[in-house]
Amino acid sequence: MVFVSIGLRFRVEAEAMNMVEPLGAYTRHRIVYALRRVRRKQDDRVVLGYRAVPVPAISGQSVANAYSRALVDLAKLTWGEKAPLCDECENYLKYGGFTKRFDKITIGHDDRVRGCIVEDITGFLVAAERGAETAKAAEREIPRRTSAIWFSYMVPDIDYGAGAIESQFHVQYNFVTQQHRPFTIESGSAVYMQLVALDVDQIGRLKNRNYISDRLERVELAFKALLALYEGHVYGAKKSRYLPLSEILGGVAAVSSTLPFMVSKPKLYYGDKTYIEDTIDRARKFIEALTSSSKLEGEVKLYVTYFDREGVVKTKPEGGKQFEVESSENYTDMINKVLNKVLDYLRSGASK
Repeated sequence: MVFVSIGLRFRVEAEAMNMVEPLGAYTRHRIVYALRRVRRKQDDRVVLGYRAVPVPAISGQSVANAYSRALVDLAKLTWGEKAPLCDECENYLKYGGFTKRFDKITIGHDDRVRGCIVEDITGFLVAAERGAETAKAAEREIPRRTSAIWFSYMVPDIDYGAGAIESQFHVQYNFVTQQHRPFTIESGSAVYMQLVALDVDQIGRLKNRNYISDRLERVELAFKALLALYEGHVYGAKKSRYLPLSEILGGVAAVSSTLPFMVSKPKLYYGDKTYIEDTIDRARKFIEALTSSSKLEGEVKLYVTYFDREGVVKTKPEGGKQFEVESSENYTDMINKVLNKVLDYLRSGASK
């Protein structure tokens, strides 16, 4: 098994990337409740607690939609007219999104994987037909595939900086009718955190667990789509007048072989450790615990790479036995190193 996890930190100002349905002339930003650590007195002692705080958020569904669009664009550039794309995904603008061919139950699992890289990587679930066909459909296996890529919500790191939502009042004036049209849009600003995970083994895999011939090309495209997603800032909506002021502050990524490993949530500090140092410390102990048995000696491998534009990592972390650590210059450099390590693992037979 080859599994990749990524934690990222973004500084984003004045964005309206994920809005909920407007009520009249008021368009609200999506919010979630995050838990903030608080200290309070109890019986002459200080105890640690948590308080739920409403904060701006960007849904994982919104990011996943942008990732699918990046996959389509890159597939067309890579393969041209022979790109493995179904009609619905290739023409997602016409269909209003990625419908995942829910109305074509006759297309089997393996044909969907071969025929569309978007459905291969982001998964699908085909609902049974309605009416008289429902009973017949129930007798057949319904094609389904869990997404190989996972996106968390983008949520503020409120332990080390507040997330803010501000309502902006706007007015449109018609000089002919001399009427005003007032409307209000909420914008958000925060240092956002996000986790991304990719089960590399699932890409290009058929029901019999064999792989399609262009598997490695699809794996490479999956990571290049992550580059296009964040470096091109293609996720989010309402950017024509609310183009966010955004930068990637830092990130950490882990490539694990045989067993999955998830990086730490990218909040700035865990006590006296940064999220990068906490990830590396956890990874080292994870490897040591697993390889304490001679049966797993050489079977489990971990590679961690990171970049830090906040200047919080003071000492360069080191790796160990079956455990590599490497610094990166920026997000693009980090993803390129992750991709190269993934391809090394796959070619060496780490994924069977």
